[in-house]
Amino acid sequence: MARVSGVAESGAISITAVPTTKTLLGLSAPANQAIALKRIMISFEGAVPTDKPLVVEVGRVTGGTSAGATERQTAGPTVTAQGAALTYSAEPTWTVYYGFYIHSQAGYEKVFQRGEDEEVFANTTWAIRVTNPSGNSTVNARASVEWEE
Repeated sequence: MARVSGVAESGAISITAVPTTKTLLGLSAPANQAIALKRIMISFEGAVPTDKPLVVEVGRVTGGTSAGATERQTAGPTVTAQGAALTYSAEPTWTVYYGFYIHSQAGYEKVFQRGEDEEVFANTTWAIRVTNPSGNSTVNARASVEWEE
């Protein structure tokens, strides 16, 4: 790795409760190298304490309709990052690595320590998605990811 670090954010995404599943943010590794996740964060703008927790899942995706998300380099030499952050307008196909519950009035942050970082293998795309269960209020969600190439 060249020790180039970057960050990307999804922006606020409205998630209705039908139930609705929405991929918030993806990170695509280039064909010739892996990238390492350093931190993932998700937060919600919930207002109803009686709503059920939302399901947050992290995994690998393929397909879907995506567009580039705004990325910022945060450290390292001035080079063009090879990884690409993505937002989705049509849901991709998922292979879920793990999932957990978070209430809509809370957030989640996972910081990977050196040597424990989660690797996004070359030519694959990692993503984070949320499912808002039926009966809940509509909620806004934001996701962000920091990575190193």
